[in-house]
Amino acid sequence: MKTIKFLGLILVTGLFTFTACQKDELEVVPMDSHQAEALKSSNPGIQVVVTNDWKDDFTSASSVANRWFLFGERAPQFIPYAFDRFGLLDNNGSLGSSSYAVSKTRIGNGSAMSLESSVYIDVTNPKGTVVCPEIGITRTMITSNNPDNLDAGISMKLVYMGKDVQGVPAQYQDQTYVVMSTLLEDGSLAQSGDYAFKVDNATNGWHTMNITINASHQIFFFLDGQLIWTPKKPVAASLLKNRNVLVGRYSPGNGGKAYHDFIKVTYPTPDQTVVIGATGSLER
Repeated sequence: MKTIKFLGLILVTGLFTFTACQKDELEVVPMDSHQAEALKSSNPGIQVVVTNDWKDDFTSASSVANRWFLFGERAPQFIPYAFDRFGLLDNNGSLGSSSYAVSKTRIGNGSAMSLESSVYIDVTNPKGTVVCPEIGITRTMITSNNPDNLDAGISMKLVYMGKDVQGVPAQYQDQTYVVMSTLLEDGSLAQSGDYAFKVDNATNGWHTMNITINASHQIFFFLDGQLIWTPKKPVAASLLKNRNVLVGRYSPGNGGKAYHDFIKVTYPTPDQTVVIGATGSLER
């Protein structure tokens, strides 16, 4: 049983500093007044078909094998204990050789939902190290260990970019970033940019990643309850029904590790409202 339970998103005001390095290619927060008002007045639970919430606490190696398709040269693995938490998933992949776990359970009822995980980035040697816990929703329905397409339709990554990483400009090294993307209703791909959202103090500690989609198919990405980014256009409706949870990607071991404590999908009830507070935090 977990030593720590998250019953909601934690509001951490002022904990993170966000830096937009590629403003010309971003649709960044804070939202304009019309977007904010639309979100505050929305109720994603209205007319939502009842669907059971889904959660995996990664309780054993056998449960991981039974509940997930595992991909990668070094497949994700169960870890009994680390950093005050029992039962973790180690992504186990490395740069150039990503590893993924894809849920055998399909998620989504065509309307509002929330995907959330508690993750830890442990950096022991920054030289050449890239560590990245990722959560997301698959672009297509995955039903076997040999899918035609393993791409994410929705993705949120917490990426530590170490020192002297090949191909990474010096000014972006030894930093941690939130990197997000989603397919949109019009068929285009919205991306936050690799170095657009830098977060301080996001390594060597537990953090909560959350992707929330409301009934209007607006998508919002949060870190520790703080709104990071939202595209202006609705997410592709095809991603909201009969898809799979995706967890990945880099946890090399020789310089750092990435762990997931749990992953869960929740569906709002008719009396729940998703609202963005004055500080840009998630409220329920």
